Amino acid sequence: MRSVDLEVGQGELVCLLGSNGAGKTTLTEGLLGTIPARAGKLEFDGRPIAGLRPWHRVRAGLVLVPQERSLFVGMTVEENLLVGAGPRAKAGPFDLAAMYDLFPRLKDRAGQLAGTLSGGERSMLAIARGLMLQPRTLVLDEPSLGLAPVIVQVIMKTIGEINAAGVGVLLIEQNVHQALALASRGYVLEGGKIVAAGTAESLLASSLLESGYLGTTTSTREEAR
Repeated sequence: MRSVDLEVGQGELVCLLGSNGAGKTTLTEGLLGTIPARAGKLEFDGRPIAGLRPWHRVRAGLVLVPQERSLFVGMTVEENLLVGAGPRAKAGPFDLAAMYDLFPRLKDRAGQLAGTLSGGERSMLAIARGLMLQPRTLVLDEPSLGLAPVIVQVIMKTIGEINAAGVGVLLIEQNVHQALALASRGYVLEGGKIVAAGTAESLLASSLLESGYLGTTTSTREEAR
């Protein structure tokens, strides 16, 4: 990664756009601390966190929901929520009842094994488990990946509701139009560096979109429900 300079304000929803291979996953690993930063600085709530272990970053309020979901497939939905969040599950407003209100489909499937869920339900479960860690800023790595358009709309609407509840969101996506419809600002990542930044409106109107530089990725039809 190089020349990556981005900021997410308190309670703000910002998107990071980029195609496959642009460096999005490397950036998320750097934010969480699973790979070390070689240079530059990384701050959260005005404090440097580059030297903190991943779990210390989570305790500070920086939570990542990874692209691969990382669910416990042999456990039920409810067990995933409670075990994944641990003692923090009851430490703030995003408790089990709140997650079932936000994601009614998870309540319906509370006793179902996570490995039997549809792709959209797995995405919902991963986001809910991340919320139960009581984040101040939630990093979502391609939550729409592999989902049918109708499910993407549900996921994106819920992300907007999460942000409206006061959680800052960094939404990392290839789904350009859906992401920019939610975000106030955005960045474009290519080749490990930021090549454009601005308001959602300015990025939508930019020549990058018109030229196909960003792509216009929608969702692949992994599921129809």
